[in-house]
Amino acid sequence: MDVIKKLNILKTDFNNDEVVTQCKMVAREFHQQNQQLFEFSSILNIDDHAELNCLIFDLFEKNGFNEELKLNLLSVLRLLSRDRKLVLSIKDIGKCIQIFVKYFQGQDTHGNNVENDCVIEVLRCICNWVYHSKPVRDFLLKIKLAENLIKNMKTFILNDHLYFKLRLIFLMSAHENEFRLAMVECSAMSLMLQIIQKIISQAKNSNHVMDAQGCKIFCEVFRASFNITLALQECSSDGTIESCSSLVLCCTEVLHLDLHKNAPEDILTPIVHLMVNLPKACLEKLCPPVSTENTESLVNDQKVFKEHDMTSVIILLKELRERIKIQDYSKMKEKTMAILIAFSYICRDVPLMRKYLRGEVLPPLSITKERPEERQDACGDIVRLMTTVDVMLKNMAADFLFVLCKENTERLIRYTGYGNSAGFLATRGLMVPGRHIDGDYSEDELTDVDDEQVDVTTGAMKEEKPSPLDSMTEEEKEIEAEKLMHMFERLKELNAIKPMTVTKDGKLVEFTGPKDDE
Repeated sequence: MDVIKKLNILKTDFNNDEVVTQCKMVAREFHQQNQQLFEFSSILNIDDHAELNCLIFDLFEKNGFNEELKLNLLSVLRLLSRDRKLVLSIKDIGKCIQIFVKYFQGQDTHGNNVENDCVIEVLRCICNWVYHSKPVRDFLLKIKLAENLIKNMKTFILNDHLYFKLRLIFLMSAHENEFRLAMVECSAMSLMLQIIQKIISQAKNSNHVMDAQGCKIFCEVFRASFNITLALQECSSDGTIESCSSLVLCCTEVLHLDLHKNAPEDILTPIVHLMVNLPKACLEKLCPPVSTENTESLVNDQKVFKEHDMTSVIILLKELRERIKIQDYSKMKEKTMAILIAFSYICRDVPLMRKYLRGEVLPPLSITKERPEERQDACGDIVRLMTTVDVMLKNMAADFLFVLCKENTERLIRYTGYGNSAGFLATRGLMVPGRHIDGDYSEDELTDVDDEQVDVTTGAMKEEKPSPLDSMTEEEKEIEAEKLMHMFERLKELNAIKPMTVTKDGKLVEFTGPKDDE
């Protein structure tokens, strides 16, 4: 490879400007020609990669090394870090990581553009290594990356440096439970809270609009926080729980300010994903109590329920209905599932939210000819999801309604119809009438109607259907009976059925035809 030849020359003649220029040109050409590749076996073998890797790191450690050439070489190294086989072939990976970690932790975030770009390339390269290699992750755990990152990020700026450090936290915490525990012990959630608060503050000063940079970092914070909070059951402290509660309050502020509507990316999905990991004490902050001073003025306000502000829940329910209407099925499924999972989880733990959503989604039953899936309200939207072809989505929609029905099978059937809920009940082993799951649910008023007026299968009003025999003469009835007998005989000849009869002692035996009386 030309780049290896030039770097070997540069290694022996470090200050040769002509060679430096040639190395820059070769590195740029390699990057431009291969920037769309993710597998390099056709152009680079493992031995060449090992040599190139050694050359780059040897030059990287030299003082006075040309910054622009350093950036070009780091770009090449980052491209090669996409290939898992090449990453796993690096022999002295620990030394490489130490050089890179020392570099990005020692650089000033206020450096010039080339220095900043070098740090970003280093972070991107480490992220790729972490994704591909277990030995890399083990080494980062060994050098206590969690503690070092948290210390390094205490004085943060909302830039690409911060974004890729958060991406590194996300990748490490996604793969390694030990890293998640270390992040909790280092009070990482407190840092995540500070970053979110700063982004919200900036958005407030920009007419409630979150810029692309802030939006990107916002999403990465919540993705990293989701992984970290998976460790809350094993390791948590009062400070961590307090930070999580404050983070939920920040989420409500984002919803109240409609920051999710004007954001260039979907910031709502990472928010609802995080909620599934949080304890009950944190989730209750979604519906904060209304101050006694404002209670009287808000008596008729639809956003207040039992003296609690339900604005966040209303926004999430509205967003759910909008997402259900997305035409792209895979996109609709991804975005809808997130809110359905969050609602199912939260309603099991927060009775106030369950009661409110039951009133909004499952209002008192009324006798109507309209089937549940034909309604145009929130219930109709969700019941239609129960008839979709995707098993995960249909079961999740049913589970949400099941929780709103306090996990009572008979009540679910009355609201959705047996035909719509049968598949879900079968997967839960609840097909037997009268069975239900014992949950920690409070008592509330019943709104069930008279079962005799409702067709249990469809969930709509029973239709009076006249008997076809009423309009037939005796001769026509005999003709239909003969047709039926012929059908049975034909099925018997084809061995499709075997007619049976019951003897006097109650045993089933094959029916051979009527016997003549003796």
